[in-house]
Amino acid sequence: MSGTTTEIQPCPRCGAHAEVRKAGANRVWLECSKYGRNGNCSMISTPQPNRKEAIAAWNKLK
Repeated sequence: MSGTTTEIQPCPRCGAHAEVRKAGANRVWLECSKYGRNGNCSMISTPQPNRKEAIAAWNKLK
């Protein structure tokens, strides 16, 4: 099932796993598990209205 929008790819910058974040009813994004205070990677996707679109946006990052 590779390539589906529900499969979260590793961080394109450092290879760590991504974490889903949510704020409010319809702001969902993914960020590298080494983002911010957890490390020094700055990869973060743009906020999307739902989880599926947030994962798709993350998987498109290069």
